[in-house]
Amino acid sequence: MGEAKSGADGTTPERMAHGIERLRAETKWMQEHLAQLEAALGRTNAFYNTLGTNQKTIFDLFWHKVYHRASGHDGGRGMQNHVGSGLGHMMREHEDQTSGH
Repeated sequence: MGEAKSGADGTTPERMAHGIERLRAETKWMQEHLAQLEAALGRTNAFYNTLGTNQKTIFDLFWHKVYHRASGHDGGRGMQNHVGSGLGHMMREHEDQTSGH
């Protein structure tokens, strides 16, 4: 008889190998995302330091609102539910890349 398979997902070693591949892909994505955020922080600091006190307050309030809206903390659905844009779209794209779809 052939190899024993536990369902359509493959053998335990195959599933474990797939899990390791997915974690490596997620780690790579997170490292790339971290590099992008660090670069954005540098640009943001450079811009922020040119602002006056009132402008800094407005900028801080604006980005606080944007963050809460994007993350769904404003009581609404957040950007994760808007197809083709926002954080949800980026995460779905990331999940597709790590799962091989």
